[in-house]
Amino acid sequence: MKRGRVEMAGEGTLVLNEIAALSPPMQAKLLRVIEERSFDRLGGSRSIPLKARLISITNVDLEQAVEQKAFRQDLYYRLNVVPLLLAPLRERRKDILPLAEHFLAQLSALHHRDKKLLAERAGEALEKYDFPGNVRELRNLMERAVVQGTGPRLELEELPPHVRGGGARRATLEERERDYIAEILDYTRGKKSKAAEILGITRKTLLEKRKRYNLD
Repeated sequence: MKRGRVEMAGEGTLVLNEIAALSPPMQAKLLRVIEERSFDRLGGSRSIPLKARLISITNVDLEQAVEQKAFRQDLYYRLNVVPLLLAPLRERRKDILPLAEHFLAQLSALHHRDKKLLAERAGEALEKYDFPGNVRELRNLMERAVVQGTGPRLELEELPPHVRGGGARRATLEERERDYIAEILDYTRGKKSKAAEILGITRKTLLEKRKRYNLD
C-alpha cells in the first residue's frame, strides 16, 4: 500500500504549490475532497476523513484565471478563505540580508561546508538587486556560492554580473527572466523537472518559456 500526500499529511498541514496549474479534472477532485472533507485511497473501498489544514500557493491572479475560465470559480471560493498576500522580494528589501544569511547557514550545513558569511559589498549588491525570481532566486544564488565558493565569505566578485550591477541594471523583465531561467537550467545541467521545481513553475510552463526565449 502506498499512501498519497493527502493521507500522509494526517492532522498536519498540506501545502498545495502552484495551485493554478492544476488540470480541470484535478480541480474537480480537489473540490470534492474539500467539500466532503474526505478522500478515497487509490484502489480503496472506503472514504478516509480529511483532517489536514490546506494551504494553497500561487503567483497567478486566480480571480483573473476564474474570469478566463482557466480555474474553477467554486474551487476558488473554497480555497480563498484566509488570503495572505506576500509582496515580491524587491518590495521587502529589508528581508534580503536576513534571508541571505539564513540560506548561507542552512546550505553550508546541507552541503557539509564551513559556514559561509556574507561580505559587506556583496550584501549591498543583493539589497539593490530586484530579484525577479523572488526568494527562490536568492536561495539559488546562496547555494551556488556555497557549492562553488572557496573562501569563508561570499564576496561581491562571486555574484553573477547581473546581480553585481544591482540597481544600475536596466534590463527588461523578460531579459531578466530569460537570464534567470538559463542560469537555473545550467545549474541543473538541463534537468527540466528540477529546474521547474527551483523556479516554482510547472514543467509545461518551463518548456513554453524555454521555447519562447530560444533556450535550446
